[in-house]
Amino acid sequence: MDYTDVLFLHPSAHPSRPMYLAMPMGMISVMNRIKDLYSVRAINVGLEMSLQSDYQIQDELKRIDFNIAAIDLHWHEHSFGSLELARLCKQINPECKVVLGGITASLFSEEIVSNHNCVDFIIKGDGEKPFFTLLEAIGREHSEEKITKVSGITYFDQCDITDNPVSWTTSNEDDEDYVDITKLKHWEEYLKSNINFYSAHQCWRSYWLCIGKGCIHNCSFCGGGGAVHKRSFARPTTFFRSTEKVFRDLRRLSEIGVHVANFSHDPQMEGEEYWRSLFHKVKQGNLDIGGYIELDGLPEEDFIKEFANSFTPELSTLVITPLCGNDEVRAKNGKKFKNVDLMRKINRLEDYSIPYVLYFAVGLPFDSEESFNETISLAEKALFNPHLKMIFNTPLTLDPGSPMFCEPENYGIFPHLKTFCDYYKRCKNRAEGKAYDSFGYHTDRLSNESMLHLMDKWNAFFEEKIPQILANSTSSRLNFL
Repeated sequence: MDYTDVLFLHPSAHPSRPMYLAMPMGMISVMNRIKDLYSVRAINVGLEMSLQSDYQIQDELKRIDFNIAAIDLHWHEHSFGSLELARLCKQINPECKVVLGGITASLFSEEIVSNHNCVDFIIKGDGEKPFFTLLEAIGREHSEEKITKVSGITYFDQCDITDNPVSWTTSNEDDEDYVDITKLKHWEEYLKSNINFYSAHQCWRSYWLCIGKGCIHNCSFCGGGGAVHKRSFARPTTFFRSTEKVFRDLRRLSEIGVHVANFSHDPQMEGEEYWRSLFHKVKQGNLDIGGYIELDGLPEEDFIKEFANSFTPELSTLVITPLCGNDEVRAKNGKKFKNVDLMRKINRLEDYSIPYVLYFAVGLPFDSEESFNETISLAEKALFNPHLKMIFNTPLTLDPGSPMFCEPENYGIFPHLKTFCDYYKRCKNRAEGKAYDSFGYHTDRLSNESMLHLMDKWNAFFEEKIPQILANSTSSRLNFL
């Protein structure tokens, strides 16, 4: 039997097939913070399922002697998968300690610890230093006093819950390592994985790189906005890593064969001086690497130009999120730009031959069946542009911590998911093949049936256009099909 001090586990959102393989970036930095003093290994359960059709995580857990199981519960889609992993760890190794972390675990920490005795500790907020401190406290010289001083920790203490406030957040003074994933089983295959499976025939490798934490916005649908970071994670403002450190990591990624760096944040969020400095370093460093950036608004003209001059264009993508085709509805949901400005920026992206993606959503607050027609009309205007890689139009799910979740009355929202138990049951029903609530809410203008009708309407529109899309195929549009 192999031994390791700490076993990091990223769950699949479904127990019998790979689903949501992307690992939280903070899990990598936590792992690297402790790797020199503790033996560490990591398993991405969905990745292993993708590589081996009959893979069973419980069989692997039986072959490893581990003291600590560190499981991420960042995205609510893992609410059942994470707790099921925790249960298996305790069943197979009753003496181990199970630690959860991530946004969803942080928001529902007391409820989870109260109702799931397979979870020993939850660390709220940034975990790099608190997790290291916890390991010291529960090590050979077990110290209850040290445990009580861990930032953001929630746990049962003599039949009562201890819930420490978050007192530590990462900063530029902390030189965290967000790049080294060699402790992850099949880490090279992870670089060739998309959201749901490993692709052996994929000709590029990509990696999500943390360049900052927090947000300056509070978009209606997002549980990672500025308000939740301030309220729950003691982060009063955004934190961006220095451009020197980001460039260092881009160079490291390039050296291990990564073709595309997926940025955690839009660097425009930190201001023009920041992104100009970063792009200049990339250009001067002659890195042959693409950049994938999900923009928080519309890109500035100079940003587009310098992005094209700094990153390898054919490996790069800029993602714009119009959300819908109605200017007023878009603004009420946090994206304050107009259709005319969007089309102008799209034209500039075409001028510079930059591949781009447009993201729309079904079920927005204040949207209606009538205004959804404007979304289809807007999408059609860009659909046949040569550098448009993809148009997404996906249904929203109520995100815990989002303005829609915290202030439903301000958005005309009628929530169906209010507690962790609700999210857990939703994911469990999906895992068991039962009916589940895909949206988790309805609005004062759209019932769930209306939302599904809008999805059908979008799919019919898209299917009608497929022959024209095929006729206008370019190398940058391979992802369309």
